[in-house]
Amino acid sequence: LARLLGPVRAVAESRLLADPARRSLWGHSFGALFALYTLATRPEAFARYAAISPSVWWDAPLVNGLADQIRGGGQRLLLAVGDAEKHRGTPNAGAQTPAGPPPATMALGRRLAAVPGLEVTRAVYPGAAHIDSLTASLPQTLALAAQ
Repeated sequence: LARLLGPVRAVAESRLLADPARRSLWGHSFGALFALYTLATRPEAFARYAAISPSVWWDAPLVNGLADQIRGGGQRLLLAVGDAEKHRGTPNAGAQTPAGPPPATMALGRRLAAVPGLEVTRAVYPGAAHIDSLTASLPQTLALAAQ
């Protein structure tokens, strides 16, 4: 995070016209956890965050701890997930997994939507497995960044 906000941002913004009010961070899977971590610990670093298919399963207590730290300050968050996250491309997919988006991610979305001062958009991409949600989120993420 320090590198991203320091030398990487400095080089990128020395060559591009950047609007701090529209800076956006887009992450998928573990990258989505990074986006949530940044929102929790350095919320002013970006105005918009897109956390796509966050790997909540990896460490639910950690994710819940991050959610506890998030305070709204006018940021916008897109939290999105596919409704077939565990149904394709995984061993025994569907055998033990109910249809629909992951319940833990949906619960996280409801929890974050209740944070005052944080504008949360939640999306479920029909038929999208975990990797599919990355490309499915691109139009919505670009729209978020352009607002």
